[in-house]
Amino acid sequence: MANRKGKRTAQKMATIEEGGAGDSSVQPEGSLNAEVTVTVPATLSAADGADEAAVDVHSSPQLKRRDISPIDEHRETRKFSGQDTHSETESEETESEEADPNLPQARSNKRDVQIFNTTSLEHNSLGERTEQPSNDLAQQIKALRTENQELRERNILLNKLFQARERERTRVTWGGSERSTDSAIEKYCERLQFKFMDWLHDYAIEDVNTVDPMLSASEKQSIITSLDGYSRAQKFILRLFAQTLWTKHLFEDIFLKPFLYFDFYGQEEMTSTAGKPDTSLPTQLLNMYQMFRTVDEAQAEVWRGDTVRLANSWVPENEIRKFAGQSSTVGPNSHVLGERSKQARRSAVERLVSSILDGPMRLMLRELDSPEEADLRKQIIIQIYCDVAELAAHCWATRARWEIRGLDKVDNFYWHPETLTPHFWQLVNKYDPRLDGKAVLLVMQPQLFRVGGMELQYGFDMLLGKALVVVEDPAPT
Repeated sequence: MANRKGKRTAQKMATIEEGGAGDSSVQPEGSLNAEVTVTVPATLSAADGADEAAVDVHSSPQLKRRDISPIDEHRETRKFSGQDTHSETESEETESEEADPNLPQARSNKRDVQIFNTTSLEHNSLGERTEQPSNDLAQQIKALRTENQELRERNILLNKLFQARERERTRVTWGGSERSTDSAIEKYCERLQFKFMDWLHDYAIEDVNTVDPMLSASEKQSIITSLDGYSRAQKFILRLFAQTLWTKHLFEDIFLKPFLYFDFYGQEEMTSTAGKPDTSLPTQLLNMYQMFRTVDEAQAEVWRGDTVRLANSWVPENEIRKFAGQSSTVGPNSHVLGERSKQARRSAVERLVSSILDGPMRLMLRELDSPEEADLRKQIIIQIYCDVAELAAHCWATRARWEIRGLDKVDNFYWHPETLTPHFWQLVNKYDPRLDGKAVLLVMQPQLFRVGGMELQYGFDMLLGKALVVVEDPAPT
């Protein structure tokens, strides 16, 4: 055993000498071409002697050095640190394999384990970076997503509600009109009395004494009867009576009849003969509407509003005939549905005005000099009535219900709340306490209320038109 070790040591020493003889160049310290790996056993057997130290020297491959900056050197160091370590490991393994033939397989297994461990660590490191959030964070994200979805659904619902309100607001403004708004109705009701006053100033009898001797008792009674529900007075100024009669017919026979013009040039229905039932289509529809209200008030108002709105829609008659399977028409007969309804309203108004002028109203109007003047008088009042009929069509196309309140709802006058306005002929200062509690003798223009609205809740109302009244004279001071 000792001989074999001695021979092997001698061979290695000879190899060292041959290597030194074959390379006469001297490598400076720190050179890249310096000889590198030396493996010396940590302990030697006493029998081997001092000359049995095993030295294995390998020449490193020739490398070219390039100038690099400190930053580049740092980057290169980081980049190739793993490779340098791997090269040193391979050199050490090669030296050990020459010393012990059984080491290569062990080294290979160790290297495989190291590679496996390194890969696992890298995989774990990547896994940590891509790891799913913790349970608490996941729950928070889920809650935020749920809240975001709820907010989106709520926003969609609010947008739909806003669009529905906009449609409800504009659906009755065919032609771009804004006449159905509350403020527009209030202003119109305030101006209405002045329109009648101008007309009465031109055509009504001013002095009752000039006509009283010419009126029979039955004619006087017919005037008082025509004002039923609006007057408690037996003697009064005819001009005020005439104005009250016009406004009574205007609100009761025009504004409160949403289906007034649904005959569409059919039979006349405004002036049915006394004692005979009114079987016209507008009256039948009104009766049907009242019956529907007893079953389901909200749905009855929806039905009524949609019916009025559809009747005033701007749909060409060609489209209507096409839908009905009829041939289309052109020329003057190709009306739109809304225009046809407008013409029907005017026709109904003309019949009503003619009927009023032939009744007790004629007893309160002065004689005219010519048929042209009589026609002008009639056309002025027709236009006033047509304007109100148009306003009523806009109002009834909504889902609100409209009511008037006359003398049956107004017994006494009070300044507060401001629901009544005394006629200016009373010559009293505003808020004169002497009028509070006085009896109302004449309602020249009834109160106008809007009941309910788009929400289909009809337990509340809103006053849009104040009543114009004549109050009992206050006691003198």
